[in-house]
Amino acid sequence: MAYTITVSPDGAFIVITVTGSLTAELAASFSPEANALSRSLGIRNVLMDVTAAVNSDETYQSYDFAYRSLPRLSDPQAPLRVVAVVRPEDRSHDFVVLAMRNAGFNMEIFRDRAAAEIRLKEPQTPPSESQPGETPPFYSFGEDD
Repeated sequence: MAYTITVSPDGAFIVITVTGSLTAELAASFSPEANALSRSLGIRNVLMDVTAAVNSDETYQSYDFAYRSLPRLSDPQAPLRVVAVVRPEDRSHDFVVLAMRNAGFNMEIFRDRAAAEIRLKEPQTPPSESQPGETPPFYSFGEDD
């Protein structure tokens, strides 16, 4: 469980790189530091590189983080847009990103870093439901699906 927080070479966004196991507890520990850097530099976009990390939380922990923990940690001057970059085959981050979006946070998931960086440099628009050519994740919560 390690992370680094840096600024992109062009100063357009903050980069949080996580390795190992990503949990709500770890995210809660680096969020204030990232918020402080964002506020001090006036950078409102964040790229979370979790290509070397797997979300190891249970569903209820991801939900709790999105709806209870993160709102308490949030700063009105905090980032407006967060983009997570994951490995193409990694689906462990899908639910927490969905929960965060449903909780009102502007967060998207990308499986291509170059596309994620382009998105962070675009003017603010509502996030798309999925990237072109990508099937959005399907979650079954009952037998009536």
